[in-house]
Amino acid sequence: MKLDSNDVVMMSTLTDCWAPEARGRDLGRHLLSTILSKSTCSVRILTKSASIAYDYDLISKYRNRVMVGLSITAPVHNEHLAKIIEPNASSITERLQALHLARDMGIRTYGMICPVLPGIGTSQSDYESMLDSVLAAKPETIWTEPLNARGPGIVNCAKALQQKGYGLHAHEFDMIRSSHFHQLYVEDLINTATNAAISRGCLDHLKILVYSDGDGYNVNDAAVIWLKR
Repeated sequence: MKLDSNDVVMMSTLTDCWAPEARGRDLGRHLLSTILSKSTCSVRILTKSASIAYDYDLISKYRNRVMVGLSITAPVHNEHLAKIIEPNASSITERLQALHLARDMGIRTYGMICPVLPGIGTSQSDYESMLDSVLAAKPETIWTEPLNARGPGIVNCAKALQQKGYGLHAHEFDMIRSSHFHQLYVEDLINTATNAAISRGCLDHLKILVYSDGDGYNVNDAAVIWLKR
């Protein structure tokens, strides 16, 4: 109740309020309704669940205070690979449908191409496919980010792909466990995303988050936010 119109609440930063377990308890809607009805703050929603669309009726009542984003981690033609890594998330197609429905209902949207998975979304054509899909939702901003080298994420992704018989894709993940190859992966992503945005005239909408100070990187960093600088 202390939140005012200058504040922004981010849902969900640690766990997805619209994940299957949360959806079973209607947790996302309950929390969102409480925040919006008991304060004047703004809310920015990020989810990998298309079930957010069930709450668009609530969001529409506060459309000036809420922005919706659905994390896109692979182009549609590679969503079978994303499903291996994100087994409890909605498919990429379902996420995009939910994002486009928000646009159709006049709900504010932002793009989240994040994390961009090595060998799954890093080629120029793959990234452009994701960018075009997100641009169709008329986002106010577009955020993109490499897979973080910290934590067990890279190892877990590689293991899941290997177990399903995608050894070459698993190798792409294993490669970036090396700090040298991780930097090359990040540099390639920055240049790929920047070039794609320039060719579509949306560079001013693009924000590339990189957990580094930028030293030693050979990139066009016009859209980069160096998080350690």
